[in-house]
Amino acid sequence: MKSAKPYVDAALALSRSHPQAPAVDVLNVTLQGLDRQALDFGHDGLPPRPFAMLVAAAHDNTALTPEEWGWLANPKIDPKLATALLEIWRDKVWPRFMAQVAD
Repeated sequence: MKSAKPYVDAALALSRSHPQAPAVDVLNVTLQGLDRQALDFGHDGLPPRPFAMLVAAAHDNTALTPEEWGWLANPKIDPKLATALLEIWRDKVWPRFMAQVAD
């Protein structure tokens, strides 16, 4: 697998420089022509990391808010809540991002 770090950094930079751009467009531009399945996103692919929050803005259809995803940054989070949030992420949000095709 190829490291996704350069694309993660590019997506975050584009998002900062164009804050009004829809998150899905930012991701599509920075990952255009790439096989997302061949990229290793590592910890950047997990909330509440900034890239994961960008993915959530683009692909979260679970009605969870950025604040709720941000709870994962709290070291005192209830382990059951953390597990439940990460299961939702892995089952619902991340697969939608990975299935997105940007030509």
